[in-house]
Amino acid sequence: MYRLGIVTEQDSTGARVRVRFPDRDQMQSYWLRVVVPKTHADKVFWMPDLGEQVVCAMDEWDEAGAVLGAIYSSVDTTPVQSPDKFNLTFLDGTVIEYDRSAHALTINLCAGASAALNAPAGITISSGATKVTIGPSGVSIVPPLPITSTVAQT
Repeated sequence: MYRLGIVTEQDSTGARVRVRFPDRDQMQSYWLRVVVPKTHADKVFWMPDLGEQVVCAMDEWDEAGAVLGAIYSSVDTTPVQSPDKFNLTFLDGTVIEYDRSAHALTINLCAGASAALNAPAGITISSGATKVTIGPSGVSIVPPLPITSTVAQT
């Protein structure tokens, strides 16, 4: 059976949480493992927050189970309302979003944050016929930028 509960404790090392079940007289669960998409060759790690509403698969005695994931509610609403968008909105205001209908990836960092992208073989950004490549030997722009100004020497 499944139950809705609120996360009350976290154990990041064990990827598990304890959950309070309001419909069971505020009963506190034993430690429940958090289900994630991958744990072997590829790994995903993301713990539910304290106070987050989660769905749990529980045994018939509510003694063993697992947290299947969090769900949105009237208190915690969806950050976007489009089925074409994948969105990660972080507590500090940073947003990573991909809109598959617009083919657009947007990354907005919160104020004061910095971003680092490490691509030893190079990075190419293109739009139509214009291409900017950042590689180990430098930066190239195709087509080349026109030189339309002069620099005065003093």
